[in-house]
Amino acid sequence: MAQRRTKIEVLNEKISKVDSKIAACTEKIAALEDEKTALAAQLDEIRKAEKKAKEAAELKRLLKLMHKKDISVEDLEAMISKEA
Repeated sequence: MAQRRTKIEVLNEKISKVDSKIAACTEKIAALEDEKTALAAQLDEIRKAEKKAKEAAELKRLLKLMHKKDISVEDLEAMISKEA
């Protein structure tokens, strides 16, 4: 005949199950934090690339304007120096 478990044994088993669930959730949280860190790094790289692309576009526009107005780099430096 099967021996009946005491209330203490039942509660200890339940506590053990909860501890196991907590451990599993802790592992999931750690994995999610790693994923978040990786995604944040990717986002940072994209933002840096966008900033570089914007700067390159601005430089291209400036260079086009300088060629259109027949302004050399030295002329531009002289103009800026006069204003400073």
